[in-house]
Amino acid sequence: MGLLPATALFHLITNHPTARVVRSAVELNIPEILQDGPLYINTLAAIIGADQAALSRLMRALCSIGVFMLQANEQYSLTPISEALLPHHKHTLKFLALRPLPDEEHSLWGDLTNSVRTGHPAFESSEKEGFFEHLSHNKTEAKHFHTGMTRSSLAQAPFILSAFEFSPYRFIVDLGGGQGALLGEILKACPKSRGVLMDLPDVISNPEPIIAANVLNRCEIVGGDIFKQIPPNGDLYLLKAILHDWSDDVCIRLLSHCRQALKDNADGRILIIEMVLPEKPSPHPGFMMDMNLLALTPGGRQRTRADFRLLLNKAGLTLIKVHRTDSPLRVLEARIRKRNRIPSSHKEALALSKYNTVLE
Repeated sequence: MGLLPATALFHLITNHPTARVVRSAVELNIPEILQDGPLYINTLAAIIGADQAALSRLMRALCSIGVFMLQANEQYSLTPISEALLPHHKHTLKFLALRPLPDEEHSLWGDLTNSVRTGHPAFESSEKEGFFEHLSHNKTEAKHFHTGMTRSSLAQAPFILSAFEFSPYRFIVDLGGGQGALLGEILKACPKSRGVLMDLPDVISNPEPIIAANVLNRCEIVGGDIFKQIPPNGDLYLLKAILHDWSDDVCIRLLSHCRQALKDNADGRILIIEMVLPEKPSPHPGFMMDMNLLALTPGGRQRTRADFRLLLNKAGLTLIKVHRTDSPLRVLEARIRKRNRIPSSHKEALALSKYNTVLE
């Protein structure tokens, strides 16, 4: 037997980060706006005075946890859970959804509602600079961030190695690979391969995972900006948790660098390792990560398979396989595009996606 709607809502608004997205919905008055009937996102954004793209991301996240519903005709409507956010509901929990959250002033999501209204990251509003710029001159915070990324990559490496066969690739380039946790594990598993780890000089100054994996003799450490120039002639380029931090234009530029670095190597590959959002809202951790990116980065976001396909095609590449892992991550395998025609929109990319070879 399922939870009563008010009970399910109680769990959502006493658990951060779901508490924060539900609170934003109440602060924007969305439940009361929708009580008169379903609305399209453009109409809802106009009534609220919100950025339509940012509001759409918030609504997807809320639909993924059952607070609202995206109907077949693309209109958003209330559910029994969001009805319990209405002030006149007999079990209303609106007052609880609006309560102050612990340490909210220090949270990246502390001003999520303003990010939805403006489309600009809350982090920039509070810190007066971008997140990565902030890390560049706050060494203690940067150390904590990169240590966290290293631990995450070490934990995820076995799932990635089980999902994709790395051994045929003899020159592997990890772009934005942090301290080298993933590349170190790959090279340890592929003794005939060599690699290049590239990230900002401060990040790769102490590549402990490469040293711990005992592969330093097969790995070149390169300090530099991957958005300006990358090592050429690799036969496998890795982009793990990179593209979700950046806008489409920046991603296309980076992927174009990868395309140029592959030259005419038809057997070369580019691997994008990230979560892939479902096309329709459903339970998935990527929707909450997307809220984190909305609050943190200008242009960064989680993407669907069709979104990735469109980025790749605009960079002269094509998505050929999506490998499932035993984790929320997917390994998207791309190569140089052989045909000239590319999809011009997300809708066309979505229609073409069914022709991909997808290992799910």
